[in-house]
Amino acid sequence: MGRRLVVTPDPHSRRAIRRILGKGGGVRVCGFAEDLTIGPLPQTRDSRELRRARLRYWRQMIPDAAARPLWPPLSGAERVEIWTGGAAREQLFLIGLVDAALSQGVAPDRIAIRQFPAPSPRDALALMNLEALRSLRPDPLPCSPEIAGALRHLWRTVTAPDPGLLAAACRQGASVPGLPWLDRGLQAILEAYPDLASGLDLADRLLLQEVAAGRSEAARIVGHVMGAGLARGRLFADLPLFHRLRQMADPRLPAPALTLREDPGPVQGGEYHLTAAGADYLAGRRNAVGANGIDRWAGGVHLNSRSGGVWFRSGDDLIRRLTPP
Repeated sequence: MGRRLVVTPDPHSRRAIRRILGKGGGVRVCGFAEDLTIGPLPQTRDSRELRRARLRYWRQMIPDAAARPLWPPLSGAERVEIWTGGAAREQLFLIGLVDAALSQGVAPDRIAIRQFPAPSPRDALALMNLEALRSLRPDPLPCSPEIAGALRHLWRTVTAPDPGLLAAACRQGASVPGLPWLDRGLQAILEAYPDLASGLDLADRLLLQEVAAGRSEAARIVGHVMGAGLARGRLFADLPLFHRLRQMADPRLPAPALTLREDPGPVQGGEYHLTAAGADYLAGRRNAVGANGIDRWAGGVHLNSRSGGVWFRSGDDLIRRLTPP
C-alpha cells in the first residue's frame, strides 16, 4: 500500500490534497464517501455486518448500489494520517475511522490527525479550495493511547443499542485534547431522534418548514434545506432528503405530512404541499410518530414503533415512550 495513507472525509478534496502532497513519496490519498450521521450504525465487532447494514440502507434509495467496504484497508500502511474539517459528518468520520484503524490492528503511534481550524460548524474540509487547504494545513496531532481510547469510547457511544451514553456525552461534552469539535458529530446523531412533542427529527422539520414557507418543487425544497443545514455544520446529501420527502407524502400513511401530485416521475421531481396533519406536526400539536409510526435508525439505535417503544429527543435528553404524548 505504501508508507503513508492519507484519508479525507470528502472524496472531492482528494485531488487537491494530492496536489499539496506532491507526487511520489509512497503516499496514497483515499476519500471517504459515506455520511455516518444518517442511516444504521449497529454496534458489531464484524465490520462486514456494519457494511451490510449500510448497503441495505442505501439500496432503499439506489437499488443497484455497489457493495464496497465501508472503511479503506488500513493495516498495510506504515502511517495513517486523517485530514478532517469541522462539519458534523467529518467529526463522526474521524471518530469512526480511528476505531476502524484500531480494529484493523493499527497501533495508535501509527495514526496522526490533521484537524483543520473550524471555529464555525460551517468550516468543512469539503468546502475548502486548494489554497485554503494549503494555507490552513495544521501540524499532525499524534494519536496517543489516551486519544485513541477516548475516540474508541465515543464510537461505542454512537453505535450503542441504548442511547443513554449518547445523551450523557451530549450533555457533558466530548473532551479530547486537540480535537475540540467532536461534539458536533454526537449532536448530529442526537438530532436524528424524533422530537418528543412533534415526532419530527431535524431533517423532517427543515423539509416541512420549506414547504410551509411556500416552496413546492422538490429540488427547491431540498436545495434550501441543504443550505440551512450548512449553517448548522450539516452537509446534507440530496438523495436522502428527496427520499424523506417521498416518505412523508406516502398516501399509505394514516396521516401523511405532505401531499404529492400524481405521477411525479423520478424521486428528484414532484410538487409537495403541506397537509393539515403536517402543519400540526410542525406546530407540535400532534406527534408524527404517534400518527404514522417510525422505522428508522439513529446511530446504533433502531427506532421502530412496532418494537414496543421509541426514544424521543427532549432538549439534550432522550426519553423512551411506549406511546408518544
